[in-house]
Amino acid sequence: MPQAAKEGKKAPITVTRDVAPPRKAPPAEAPAFATASQAASACRSSTFSELASTLVRCGGVQATRIVAAGAAEDLHQFRVTMRRLRALWWTYRPLLDRRQYARHRALFKGLGDVAGQVRNYDVLSSLLACVAHDAPLSENIARERALALAHAKTTMARREVMRDLANTSAQAVQSLRPLPKCAQSEDAFVSLRIAVARKNMKRKAKSAGHAPGRSRLEQLHELRKRGKTVRYLLELFEHGNAADKRHLKQLGRLQESLGKLNDVVASEALLRSRPGLLGGRMDAAKLRKRLRSLRKRHLRAAMALIRA
Repeated sequence: MPQAAKEGKKAPITVTRDVAPPRKAPPAEAPAFATASQAASACRSSTFSELASTLVRCGGVQATRIVAAGAAEDLHQFRVTMRRLRALWWTYRPLLDRRQYARHRALFKGLGDVAGQVRNYDVLSSLLACVAHDAPLSENIARERALALAHAKTTMARREVMRDLANTSAQAVQSLRPLPKCAQSEDAFVSLRIAVARKNMKRKAKSAGHAPGRSRLEQLHELRKRGKTVRYLLELFEHGNAADKRHLKQLGRLQESLGKLNDVVASEALLRSRPGLLGGRMDAAKLRKRLRSLRKRHLRAAMALIRA
């Protein structure tokens, strides 16, 4: 036993410049992870929760505005928010409960479609003003739009619908599974999913280029949706390097072209399903001919961008 201990005295402690002082113990409230997988899972849950809760909260605010006023811009922004939520859920689909994933995505799509019904009449009115500027618009279109808006307001005013929307983020976070072995971090996982989305888009672009007749329009519609998924993922996860910025710019041009084509196709379909919309105040045959000509022009422009 050392002499200092025998005499009941503490031995002096000497700290040299080369020896680092002992680390402080972490605070009691700091989370401790038994494994790297648990740490990655917590990180993933935190990021997903932040994105999901922000978008869900934004959608709730937009729905409240729609119920109060029903402005066209609020309807548009609400649809964008629902599409962003679908893109986010698609990203984490391998980690989410299958049934819950399907239920949430169906809710997002259903709410977006309700708002989209109103926009369909706005698009139709705009197109008719361009191709049939020599004829007054039918009052039937305004009446049908008012009915669609009333339906949207009624849907978004239902407490159970908005409650279901508000609960989606927390439910999804609770069901998240750990990262797969092929992804060592959340960034790696997200990058893998973005790569899958890009691959899906390229595959659809190739098939659209070889599709015949009416089938090509359907393929281009799917291409537009897949392009939106890529765009939303790059925006959500802030992939802002030079290559991604160039891709977003190219994607924006293609999306704009496909959007114009889709507006014409959707308006043609709306007129076919509801021929009474014109109300006898327009030459239906002449109008359809002009819309068909416009569709072909937008189709050529879209295909030129795809093949470039």
